[in-house]
Amino acid sequence: MTPPEPQPTETVIRFKNEFGETLVGWLLDAGSKDNTVILCHGYMSNATHCHFQRLAAALARAGVSSFRFDHAMAVDGSSERRRSFLMGNHAQEVDEIQAAMDALKGAGYTTCVVLGHSKGGLNAFMFGAQVASPPPLVVSLAGRFKPRDGVLQRFGPNILDQLVASPAMPRKEANGMEWVLTLEDVEERVNIDVEALATRWPAGTRLVLIHGREDTTIPWQEAEYLGGLLPHARTVYIPGANHNFTDHAAELEGAVLEAVLGAAA
Repeated sequence: MTPPEPQPTETVIRFKNEFGETLVGWLLDAGSKDNTVILCHGYMSNATHCHFQRLAAALARAGVSSFRFDHAMAVDGSSERRRSFLMGNHAQEVDEIQAAMDALKGAGYTTCVVLGHSKGGLNAFMFGAQVASPPPLVVSLAGRFKPRDGVLQRFGPNILDQLVASPAMPRKEANGMEWVLTLEDVEERVNIDVEALATRWPAGTRLVLIHGREDTTIPWQEAEYLGGLLPHARTVYIPGANHNFTDHAAELEGAVLEAVLGAAA
């Protein structure tokens, strides 16, 4: 009688960022430590969003382990945050991706893919362009690659002038969360030079850009823009899909599996 296939096991892993904050992530072990995928959430989000649990389960069925974690700036997440909420915080979140990779390495896992959604897609791209040992594959889901446009879209076309006049603006979100938008925070985001980062993209790292055609939060043209800077990047457009791929989870899952399994081969 054939023994049953071993089932994936999920383990909580805690690790520190450079501020000493404890970050929390979930490792879904599919029985392989060689080709682990790190999943990075976006703005005002956490590791449960954008079908991350479904994607982790699909990867596990394909024999690929994954690790999804909450950044310190996650909203309604499990990680510790000792500092005030920041809208940008990209450099720190890139460092947190490295900290996650180091934590996995300490547990014997090799990271093959870094995948990010929305702001996390930009973070994943920055990570691939900046770190000394980039992964073989970076995947962006509805990534933001014109960060200045995103700031003006979200906070209004006059936000920079307003912050110059008053460098701290109290904000209250629909969920009741209160925080302060600062000039320094906004400047970090608007000054991200995607074109300069593209010139540093490592030849040995593949880039796959997955985007919904009906994304009204970040238009699909931003994937097209980055694809134009990096002609070897692969763009995948999902017809009808919105920013979170709400009604297109199956199509998203298929696109992610195709990208990841190609990298793991």
